[in-house]
Amino acid sequence: LECDIASIQQYCKCILLRIGEGKFGLVMKCQNLKNNKTVAVKIIKEANGQCLF
Repeated sequence: LECDIASIQQYCKCILLRIGEGKFGLVMKCQNLKNNKTVAVKIIKEANGQCLF
């Protein structure tokens, strides 16, 4: 997945807030719309522009 908001939304379903960002990635506060739970998702940026969730 490319490291962009559309890709993150496909994984998280609902982005609530960008918690933080550093050299190696970012953390997003997201909500799972199936069970209504709030979670933090760490997204690791790779050198080739890809993201790991």
